[in-house]
Amino acid sequence: MKKLIIVLVSFMFILFFASCITNNEIDEMKRIDEISNRYNLKTIKKDEIPKNIIPIKVENSFELEYLLKEISKTNLNKSNVRFELTNKLTTKGYTSYYTAKFSKKITKNNLNIANIYFNVMADLKIFKDGSFGEILSYSNERCSLTGWTLAAKLEYPKASVEISSDKQSATLRGSGTVNLYLLIQNLIKLYSYDVSVSGTYKINY
Repeated sequence: MKKLIIVLVSFMFILFFASCITNNEIDEMKRIDEISNRYNLKTIKKDEIPKNIIPIKVENSFELEYLLKEISKTNLNKSNVRFELTNKLTTKGYTSYYTAKFSKKITKNNLNIANIYFNVMADLKIFKDGSFGEILSYSNERCSLTGWTLAAKLEYPKASVEISSDKQSATLRGSGTVNLYLLIQNLIKLYSYDVSVSGTYKINY
């Protein structure tokens, strides 16, 4: 009789803990769904992951929310800083080429993801003759992602350059959509967000 009671009590404990685990899993999935809706995350199939992309593994809903919150706090659409392009050329009538670049950090170094940068670049053709200098033209304007990009892909990149009327400065503007791939509870989540960066280079005498 005593053995039967022990077996019954043990079985009840097993059922209790199994029920707790099941309830915790249900609550976790509910939190993941709620976060997904709040940040417009899309659930995709494995075969929809682009080639060479390795999703970031997120352990639980709390890590997921932390990661997305940190990204959303980053000012993705404002980076307009003026830099001076120091032209040290001394040869008379000398033309040179300079790669102008502006970057914006779009993730923070947290969890198991390092920094990702969105960049806009262009090659500037610069002429200098004594105390006179000007930006003649530009070419190869482009946008890119650098840093820890195994889990991210850039779509719809757009880059433009505007040279001032006095040819003393060039303003670069870049924009695009970053697709970030996440793995949580065996689900592949896609987080898409728009980014932009701009800046002005000025000839410095």
